[in-house]
Amino acid sequence: MNPQNSSISQLESLSDKAKNAIFEKFWLKLHTEYRIKPVSFRRFVNNPSYLDQAEYVYPNIVNLGEKLMNGDCNLLIVEAGIGSGKSFLASLLIAYIAYLLLCLKDPHAYFNLSKDKPITIINMNVSEAKAKQVVFGSVSQFISTSPFFQQFEKTLLKKSILLDGVIELLCGHSRETAAIGLNLFCGVLDEANFYVDTDQKSNAEEIFHTISSRVSSRFGMNGLTIVISSSKHDEDFTTKMRKEAEKNPEKVLVHYARTWLTKDRKKMSKNVFIFDIEKYKVVPRTMWEKYKVGQKVINFHMDAKKIQTLQFSNSMMNDKFWIIPMDYFMDFKRNPERAACDLGAKSMKGSDRFIKLEEYINLAFKQSLPNYSIGDNRWKLPKEELFEPLYIHIDLGLNRDTKGGGTGDACGIAVAHFNGYSKQHGGRAKIRFVAVEQIVKSPQMREIQFKDVRQRIVMLHDAGFEIGGVTLDGWQSEDTVQTLNNLGIPCKVLSIDRTVKPYETYKEALYEKRVELPYNEVAIHESKHLIIVKGSKVDHPKKGSKDVSDAIAGVCYAIVKDYGADTDDGDNGLIKI
Repeated sequence: MNPQNSSISQLESLSDKAKNAIFEKFWLKLHTEYRIKPVSFRRFVNNPSYLDQAEYVYPNIVNLGEKLMNGDCNLLIVEAGIGSGKSFLASLLIAYIAYLLLCLKDPHAYFNLSKDKPITIINMNVSEAKAKQVVFGSVSQFISTSPFFQQFEKTLLKKSILLDGVIELLCGHSRETAAIGLNLFCGVLDEANFYVDTDQKSNAEEIFHTISSRVSSRFGMNGLTIVISSSKHDEDFTTKMRKEAEKNPEKVLVHYARTWLTKDRKKMSKNVFIFDIEKYKVVPRTMWEKYKVGQKVINFHMDAKKIQTLQFSNSMMNDKFWIIPMDYFMDFKRNPERAACDLGAKSMKGSDRFIKLEEYINLAFKQSLPNYSIGDNRWKLPKEELFEPLYIHIDLGLNRDTKGGGTGDACGIAVAHFNGYSKQHGGRAKIRFVAVEQIVKSPQMREIQFKDVRQRIVMLHDAGFEIGGVTLDGWQSEDTVQTLNNLGIPCKVLSIDRTVKPYETYKEALYEKRVELPYNEVAIHESKHLIIVKGSKVDHPKKGSKDVSDAIAGVCYAIVKDYGADTDDGDNGLIKI
């Protein structure tokens, strides 16, 4: 009998577990610096002996982590839609990197480091609370429950985890220089596009260079920097980094994905809709075989493969049209611009109009609807009996003469009331405006008189109309807020420039035909020319204005906030394409 054949026969008769033990023992003899043979990222994530996350993690997220760990990149840039699992990926990677370091007998000796301080992995976020809540919270849970990590001494604190006295996991925030002086092996910048300093200016680039230079100075190409975020604007930090990295892909792994392409296809609706990215419109199903684009007619030829992969075979088609599961239909119907940005990872440009579907503006402003602000600073009371309280927003401005003979900002005012719930749109509030006005100074006065603006509201109040609330932009508003509150008229500050929510509320009401406005040329012009600035502010173009549209947005926001949605009355089950 051949002894070699006998040995092979004996080996084949062993269980897989026994075979793996033999191979690991042999591997460790060749790699004496290790005490444990590391498993793959996929096995670490899915196997119950480690993180046991197979049931919860998207397969595409595991594929991305595996690709990163099997390559030789030292920078990962992930720009993906909301809900795509990018922060969960960061948690998995942090846990895996800690695992890899613990597989070494002596991590400090392996990297020729002094043992005066631990080797650190840091996770940064917009705020300390966010850092602890999102990525670091998941990492803490992994460390606490994973069977692998139970064999090591652990010190778990609110902002840090110390493993075996040699590996430290930290969470930090975007307004601190936490990385300085650390043995930083890996730095994760989560939601990097939203990092701001005390002056509300982006400091993502500064933090990135601090982190990445610290990693490379200690660990060279062995270390890793991970930048993860959704994007709002084409000037966002990750968008610029991604485009630069695509030109020089060496040592950089870029992952750019729409939410529905990252998620598990099996867990989403089998039915799909098609979204025209250039027109920001859902393509009606009746038009799938004869959709007109300019002079061309497109037949989408939808088949089982396209519906399963959510991709056209032609890359140019994928750049112009998205195949999307029905799970996201209402997001794209209600607010296509925001859905394309938040879910489709499509960055807005500086010149992009905030309200792209102008036809809905034309539909909302009605010649037949009376406007009780008749211009020339005149004001009359509503004739009909109003059963719902009036809501008012004022965008204050002085409109004083400037040196060049022009005028400064005008004052915008809008008055509306709740007009029932829309069954067709999930029971959301409908809004009817009774007055829309741009107030300018009279020829006899140097500037707008705020007392005249207040008098319009007082007149409504004295006539017996119930006022649900008055909101004002923060500028020069203290005196007006105090005066109206003293008269028993509820009044508070609402800054339209600090958040896009009021304008998003206005746009959604337009697109769902839940808002009616009296015809006003200034308001129509302003609404059609609004632009989005760096994804975080709605503004007017140069030499433009938004005084009246600000007032409209403020009123829409206040009414929707106070009345909410009548979810029991909405026809939520009916979806029409």
